[in-house]
Amino acid sequence: MRNLSIGVVIGVVLSLAVVATAHENEPRQRVIVTLSPDGTMNTPQSQVKVEALVLMDLPRSPRAARLIGLYDLDRSGDFNALEAQLVVGALGLEAVGGLVLRVDGEPLKAIGADATASLNRSRDGLVVALMLTFTVKARHEGPSKLTLHVANADDRGPRRAAAMVVEIQVTPPLSLITSSAQLAEDAPVAGPVPVIPGGSPVWVEFLPLVQKRER
Repeated sequence: MRNLSIGVVIGVVLSLAVVATAHENEPRQRVIVTLSPDGTMNTPQSQVKVEALVLMDLPRSPRAARLIGLYDLDRSGDFNALEAQLVVGALGLEAVGGLVLRVDGEPLKAIGADATASLNRSRDGLVVALMLTFTVKARHEGPSKLTLHVANADDRGPRRAAAMVVEIQVTPPLSLITSSAQLAEDAPVAGPVPVIPGGSPVWVEFLPLVQKRER
């Protein structure tokens, strides 16, 4: 995400290679998790903000054509604000799928959400983007652990579990300690790494504060 707002998400996702699937007409999903300080980080009330940018790309397919025909009400070749929200209402649960986030073993519950949708560059598929926001109390002693896994969901319902490509990053003064995924050499970023429904989770350990060395 690199500190992107939902207003520019669609432009970014159109330039990204989203997770490949066995069938090119299936949805392809990606999640980018960002940990950042929520206000000052030196008080007992300090919190860490967790933002999960969930991206679902539905490429050219009979299903995509049906959805475009259904929701491009004014036949403008893209979704206006109202049409985009109708698309999100129809596909939002599918985009989130079986995504589960935990910090130090406790499941996170979203305190905010923003979403949008657009046609892709070739105008024959569509993209759905959701920004989910969570907060957790910052620990002042030792690292915290964020875990992301994709649970098996009901394939018959709107919240169908699908594999996701996952990337996790932190912003100062938070620091990334270690991860189950490969760490970037030039930035505090873990991944990208694929996570399949019911498979092994991806996790990172991070310090909410730059801890002072003892003299």
